[in-house]
Amino acid sequence: MQVQYRGEWMIRQCCNAACGLGALRVRRDPCHADSWWISLLQGRVTWREAATEPFCPVCGGDLQSAKGVGRTDNASNEPRVA
Repeated sequence: MQVQYRGEWMIRQCCNAACGLGALRVRRDPCHADSWWISLLQGRVTWREAATEPFCPVCGGDLQSAKGVGRTDNASNEPRVA
C-alpha cells in the first residue's frame, strides 16, 4: 500500500481480521521521513513507528483504507502520546 503524505490524518484499519484493533488514524511524521504516527480513533493511545509504510502496532499487519469509518475533519493535527 502506497501512502501519500498530505499532512492530515488518514483512516486505516488492520487487514488481519483476528487483530480486532479496529480503525486507526495514520499520519506520516512531518519531521522524520520514515516515521509514522498511529493512533486509535478516540486518540487515547498513540504509537510512533519507524517504517517506510505504516503497519498495525499490535499484530504487524498491513493497514488498508477504511473508507466510511470515522471522520478526520475534526481530528487534531498533533498526536497525543499516552
